[in-house]
Amino acid sequence: MKSNIMGDNMANQTRQKGKKTSSPKSKNEKEPLDTIIWVGGCYPKILCEKQSTSDMEFSYPPHGKRPRNCYVHEAEVRGCCRKVSAVADWMVPGKSRIFLAHRDKRGVGCGSLFGYYVLDRIEVIPPYETSSDEHILDNPVHTITKNPVECMSVSCALSQLEPYRSCGMRPKKDSERDSIYLVDALASDIVDTFSDYLKTKKYPTREQCFEKAVEDAGKRHLNPSTTPHKSIKGNAKVCGELVLFDKKNREYPPIRRGSQAAFRGLLKVNGEKLIDGVSEWFAGNMDFVPIPYYDMGKKWSNPATFAYNYGLNKACAEGVLTGHPTELSTMRTTQGYSVTVPGVGKFTNKAGKIHFKPKWPCEPCPFLNHCSPTVIWP
Repeated sequence: MKSNIMGDNMANQTRQKGKKTSSPKSKNEKEPLDTIIWVGGCYPKILCEKQSTSDMEFSYPPHGKRPRNCYVHEAEVRGCCRKVSAVADWMVPGKSRIFLAHRDKRGVGCGSLFGYYVLDRIEVIPPYETSSDEHILDNPVHTITKNPVECMSVSCALSQLEPYRSCGMRPKKDSERDSIYLVDALASDIVDTFSDYLKTKKYPTREQCFEKAVEDAGKRHLNPSTTPHKSIKGNAKVCGELVLFDKKNREYPPIRRGSQAAFRGLLKVNGEKLIDGVSEWFAGNMDFVPIPYYDMGKKWSNPATFAYNYGLNKACAEGVLTGHPTELSTMRTTQGYSVTVPGVGKFTNKAGKIHFKPKWPCEPCPFLNHCSPTVIWP
């Protein structure tokens, strides 16, 4: 059922769109960190070659159905928006990059790294509530501070009037806590414009308000604020505000992550090294793009970090680090040097990159729970 929003025509009222909402730079501001987020099976494909953005239709709650769009077409029309479980205080709006991975019909332990977008702002939506015009008009988008990051609070009533994305509705009806989203500049511009059109009653229905907001915001982002990194400029293009990597031999850059590639939450990574890996893959120098987890230096002293990076459990990591400190230290600085840990695997420095080859199949080991094929780390 359409929501009619009638009233005085205030079309002459103008407001500047697309403003950046990042907080002022602090003297103690940390270096912006990047992350990888997994895109699940609710998006059947990264990019559907048979359709275009003009074929996309909007399906509105409560009677509409969730669509099955490919990720790229939806991002090009509506912007990128990924849900996370908590506000990450190490991310910097306007600087942090959100890299995106998808199963893409690959086997267990593998996925495709297909692009990234720059975080424009963190949106926080309170738990589900009954939609009403009063809620929509009552300060629907405003700045809040959360843990202790500056975020944008978006009215739940406003989000309920948006059409479904392929991943569902923002927020879910059964949500009992704040829903948190990392959005790009196009997605935030659409939300702000949609809110303004509803408040000013520029169009008679919510459908018209939203679709005109998408159209108008899209025009403002024909010259996107995000551009491909210089090292991959010839192997990427921009769709909306999403930097989409090209394919090589009909596939996107592959990643390998232990025994299971898919994950929930955020992987904190060094974005510059990750892009360098993508560039090396396009050049034919790598079979997989290595995942440069943030603060790799700590992995040689912190058992939990070491275990996470090499697919071991913590007990195994402690045994490796405490049992072979001198050999590992030499291996890290000497090309061609190898360290074999009985029952665990072999570490080798090849051209400055550490190759770890677990025992495959595993020998009986009191520490190791899971094995994976050869993994290469910077």
